[in-house]
Amino acid sequence: MSSLHLPSPTVAPTPDRRSRLLSAAARAFTASGFKAASLRDIASNAGVSLTLASHHFGSKERLLLAVVARHHEVCKQRMAALRTALHREQRPASLAELAATWIDFEFDLYDSDDGRDYLLLLIKLLSDEHVAPGIRQALDCSEPVVMAALARAVPGTTAPQRARAFVVARGALHAALIDSTIAMEDGARDAVRAASDFVTSFVRAGLGALLPG
Repeated sequence: MSSLHLPSPTVAPTPDRRSRLLSAAARAFTASGFKAASLRDIASNAGVSLTLASHHFGSKERLLLAVVARHHEVCKQRMAALRTALHREQRPASLAELAATWIDFEFDLYDSDDGRDYLLLLIKLLSDEHVAPGIRQALDCSEPVVMAALARAVPGTTAPQRARAFVVARGALHAALIDSTIAMEDGARDAVRAASDFVTSFVRAGLGALLPG
C-alpha cells in the first residue's frame, strides 16, 4: 500500500480542530460525495471558520487526502491482522478460507463505529469519478492483502483474472454492508450476522467460478 504525502498546511491546526475538521469532512464526503461536499459546511460542522479551514488544508482536495491518510494509520494495524489470519499454519488459504476470513474481518470492522464510518466512506468514494484515480486506488487498504492471498490460493491464474474476481467479490461485500446499515439502524444485529454468512457463501462461490483452480 503506497503512502500518501500531504503537503504541509499553511497554518498548523491544533489537534482538536484538526480532528473535528477531518471527522466533519469524512461525514460530508460519505453523505454527498467529493464534488457535492461543501468546504463551508464542513468548516461549520467542525465549529471553525471557513478561513481557518482553508488555512489548515488549503483546498478540499488536500482535506480529502488528509482524511484518507488518517484512515491509513488504522489500515496498517487492520491489514497486519488480516495478513496474519490469511497465513495461518504457514500455508496458502484456500478460496473458501480466504472468503470466510475476509468477509468476517470486514463485518467485524463494520461492527465498530470507526470501522463502519471508514467502510461507508470507502464505498461512497470508490465509484466517485470526481476523486482522483490515485486516491481511489489507495482507499481500499485490504485490496493488496486479499489480492496476494488470491495469488497464493490459485497460482495458475493471471493478475487480470484475479483483479476482476476481486472487484466482483468486493461489490457483493459492499452491497451486503450497505444493506446491513439499515439493519444496524433498526437494531437487528442478527440480520447483520445473517448477511455476513450469506455474502461469505456468495463470494466463495463467485471466486470459485471466476478463478477455477
